[in-house]
Amino acid sequence: MTASSSSLPSTPSIQGGGDDQRYRDKRSRNNAAVKKCREIKRKHERETIEDLAKEKKKFKELTEQQYLLETEVKIIQELIPFCRNKRQEGLLPPATTNN
Repeated sequence: MTASSSSLPSTPSIQGGGDDQRYRDKRSRNNAAVKKCREIKRKHERETIEDLAKEKKKFKELTEQQYLLETEVKIIQELIPFCRNKRQEGLLPPATTNN
């Protein structure tokens, strides 16, 4: 492969002042675009991390709430036979139904 047929970009010639200025302008615009793109990416990453932290906190709270509710259900289930016995003994009023 010869140097002229290389796929590498050619650098602007020092002799052509206009070409050199266009190249610098192009590089400057590209550098600004890259900087902006990276800033947007960093912002998006920060937002994603913040959202993940919020979701983890919410999940933990829901897990704790689930545990408390399951514990409450177990306690109530353990009390049901006791209430049935007391009702049969006449110590509790009869159960009412809402129809």
